Amino acid sequence: MSDLAHHLRDPGDGAERPVDSPLPFRYVYVARSRRSGGLSLGVDLTPQGHCSFSCVYCQASHPPVSNPDLTVDTERLRDELLRKLRADAAGELRDVVLAGSGEPTSVPNAPAAFDAVRQACDEAGFRLPRRIYTNARHLANPSVFDALVAWTAAGGELWVKLDATRPEAFEAINGRRFDAASHLAGIWRLAQAAPIGVQTMLLQGPSLPTPADLALDVAEAIAAARAQGAQIREVHVVTLSRVPSDPRSASVLRAVDADGLAALGAMIASRGGVPVRTFPSR
Repeated sequence: MSDLAHHLRDPGDGAERPVDSPLPFRYVYVARSRRSGGLSLGVDLTPQGHCSFSCVYCQASHPPVSNPDLTVDTERLRDELLRKLRADAAGELRDVVLAGSGEPTSVPNAPAAFDAVRQACDEAGFRLPRRIYTNARHLANPSVFDALVAWTAAGGELWVKLDATRPEAFEAINGRRFDAASHLAGIWRLAQAAPIGVQTMLLQGPSLPTPADLALDVAEAIAAARAQGAQIREVHVVTLSRVPSDPRSASVLRAVDADGLAALGAMIASRGGVPVRTFPSR
């Protein structure tokens, strides 16, 4: 096994990350990714586990923190990235992904952190995909919105979580109740300004809408948004693949089987008019 891959961890393992060198990495980790087809260099801007969603399926722990300072040390972030990128002598990395324990756009200096990632990739000569995964809860912040648009203008990818479209479904799946119409409007406004990908989790469990109902809602929302000029490159439909951190969720939630997931993905592709890839449980 290469030095780079020696300390793999699954994406989303949360703040309980291993020490992967004599000088621990705070923001950067290496994970094996189904979607990239190999190794991803993960960038976790919220190693404390802070997130503006509380998804029932999340495998990351989110310990309560009083008055947390969520500001990213951008110099340390850039240094960690450069060290990992330069360690990839065998060219094993498939992409750089901003994801991990929480929501990357929630940190107060998110635009500066995105810039640090871009700079490190450019300095290391890394030309493969750079991706931000976001729950889109912070798009009303103009600096976040503008930074995400700038990210795509510089060649980066944006992937937006869309597990539901109705208030009660957002609450049941993502653990938050908010104005669903405004939330969706923010996503589609972003998609009018910059191309996005959409990621949808479909799963089964008590008190959850059926996967078929959720998939239909997502497909219809995408179709309506595209008719208004939203640029949606692709949809990734995933299902439960890792054990949720919440013991009750772990005991009652179930994945959608591969055939069912493929059928729902095909329906989203047909009704939404977008390419869809499905990722069944491993």
